[in-house]
Amino acid sequence: MKCTLLFGLALLSGLVSSSSNFFEGIKRPQLFELLDKEVGEMYVNISDEDYTRLNNTANSGYSVDDTFGGDQMMELMLAEEPDYVLLSKVFSNDVEDYKTKNATMSFKINGKEKSFSKVTFSLGGNSGRGYGKLGYNVKIRNDKDDLFGARQFRLRGEARDPSVIRNKIGSDIYNKMGIPTSFAGFVRLYVNNEFFGLYSIHDSIKQKWIEREFGEADTKHLYKCGLVNQFLSYIPELDNCENDDDSVTDRTEWTDLLKAIDAAQTREDLEKFLDVDLFIKNMVAEWLVGSWDRFNLVGHNYYMYKNPQTGKWMFIPYDYDSDLGSDMYGGLFYNKKLFAYVYDWPFFTYDDYAAHRHITDVLVRADNSTFNKYAMEYVRDVFNPVVLFDHIDEVKNLINADVLADKTEDPVTGLRPGRINLTGKKDEPYETYQANSEFTTVSADFTASYGLKRWILDKFRHACKLYDMDCSFAAEYLEGGSFTYEVNKELENAGMDFSGSASGEAVPIPTDAEVPVATSTEPATPQETETDAAETEVPTVAPTETETDAAETEVPTVAPTETETVAPTETEAADATCWSETYGYPCCQSTCARLIEDESGAWGAENGEWCGIQAENCKKQYSECWASIIGYPCCQKSTIVYDEDEYGTWSYEDDHWCGILKI
Repeated sequence: MKCTLLFGLALLSGLVSSSSNFFEGIKRPQLFELLDKEVGEMYVNISDEDYTRLNNTANSGYSVDDTFGGDQMMELMLAEEPDYVLLSKVFSNDVEDYKTKNATMSFKINGKEKSFSKVTFSLGGNSGRGYGKLGYNVKIRNDKDDLFGARQFRLRGEARDPSVIRNKIGSDIYNKMGIPTSFAGFVRLYVNNEFFGLYSIHDSIKQKWIEREFGEADTKHLYKCGLVNQFLSYIPELDNCENDDDSVTDRTEWTDLLKAIDAAQTREDLEKFLDVDLFIKNMVAEWLVGSWDRFNLVGHNYYMYKNPQTGKWMFIPYDYDSDLGSDMYGGLFYNKKLFAYVYDWPFFTYDDYAAHRHITDVLVRADNSTFNKYAMEYVRDVFNPVVLFDHIDEVKNLINADVLADKTEDPVTGLRPGRINLTGKKDEPYETYQANSEFTTVSADFTASYGLKRWILDKFRHACKLYDMDCSFAAEYLEGGSFTYEVNKELENAGMDFSGSASGEAVPIPTDAEVPVATSTEPATPQETETDAAETEVPTVAPTETETDAAETEVPTVAPTETETVAPTETEAADATCWSETYGYPCCQSTCARLIEDESGAWGAENGEWCGIQAENCKKQYSECWASIIGYPCCQKSTIVYDEDEYGTWSYEDDHWCGILKI
């Protein structure tokens, strides 16, 4: 049965091909051009002893997240406790790893087969180690021989990504933007002739990649920033970027770079040693794809390379499975001001989205003209539904049958192919792949993943308005255009709101709320306040700090000051009981967060409908819990300070940020 199914896949993939000119003008190794047209087949062979060791190693770690609660994890990590460092190593399998230099490999594609007798095969990936389906690294060591122009690869099972294709699509987007990075395709992996499933394949950014792309052989100037908190600033205790060449132990060149960045005060200062335009392009790309797992927020998953031809350092990104709306979770990775708005992330500006770093303060915030130029260029030429929706369809058509085979359980063992980590997390089923690669936002473990096409559509619409662009080239996709889409309601996670619950517990967002229309003889529809960002519009859904069905909704992200929040308008003072009942709406019972304001008063939202904010109640609420003014509970037990801002000091408990009560 299995042989028949796999033979059918091989036959089908030969009939389905990617026929667009998406990669026109982009020079790529022949391998990835071939992988546009069919799914390749990679056969890795290792000894029986190595195969046993691989399985034992795959099951030697355990998930820190599943062992400890979120509060304790946050405390351990932010306090940099030694226990957390040790547990992190166990989680990532750093304690025991698998690698063999005695593997062989053959590869079949386009009716051709190539074989290699000297191959290194190892476990790969970081957070993916917690899943049943693991990632691998493959290196061809045969002298003067390669696989259609490439020699070293990362194979990723995409178990973390419910859409399966974010890594591939993200890589393609960056390449089309002209940003140097790896290329991607898909292969079926067999280990000792056992079908391990469908994997994305990426050429690894190593010395041979540098030689191919930039002409420098055996470079000593390539640094990998794989661990978190690498923000291109010299902090010795957090400096963990490593030279790709293990023989290079002198870190002077690297620390000199970081110190020079810290000392730079202008773009001109940085241009002396940094490819500034390339760095800004990367920041634009991160904003468009909503990357939280690269530079701006977590601070990793990139390389820095000093190009000897220019004498300047280049920022080279990798790893895209957490982009384009994947794994949206506010607690650890997002700015706490946006925690309650995580489902509105496509609608935030770069300044809303990105944490302050010295290099981005100099190159983006001090003068955003270059950033804006590239943003508009990318939206016009790459990041829009006209270009990307067809490409996504082509990729899906190529791999649909393979994804189904990959996610089909064996009727005897109950396992899917290649899931050798028997205690690992289970990846999402085929139905979720189909839904999430389109427009349906789905739950994934303790996070949620925005519909892939929905992210592109919403971000495109937002950028068109933000920059007042002529986006008529995609008129059908603009608000009010002819384009419509469907959502799988059975799989949809419509949103979670953390702001309206005093306990901080998440509650589902109502999806049927409308803009309040007054029932008096003189209607008063709430309008946006002058203090909101220029692009902010009156919400057309429940203004609960999260995004629901209306793609065009933009929620204000500027937190009101204490004075703005509690000062009553004349109307509020005149009717302290409930002024908004005049217009057919109740007064807010648990929120003081102002979303919009008009001549009638300030409006918030609760239980799926607009409500009037009562100043006197908010004064009392503020005195009891100052954090409630911007939609957060106060801490019930934690007193550990993780952050401090103009509002007060912040801690973390019960999987959410909380304000520490002032005593």
